[in-house]
Amino acid sequence: MLDAGPEGTEARELLQGCDDADLIVVAGRSYEYDAADKTQADVLAHYRDSARAHGWRYRTTTASASVSTASTRT
Repeated sequence: MLDAGPEGTEARELLQGCDDADLIVVAGRSYEYDAADKTQADVLAHYRDSARAHGWRYRTTTASASVSTASTRT
């Protein structure tokens, strides 16, 4: 899912990690894009759609969280 970036973006850093105590896995990728062609909302929409297509469920995190969107899959 992270290999298929939004059209017009250039993939940068791949992020991954896990928290053994809480059993949470984190994966992400940063992208560079021309703000005239793409917005952050465009990129987030791309991944929400891609996550759903791969069986993930979208959820909104709490206001105090540093990330505004997340997807879960069980």
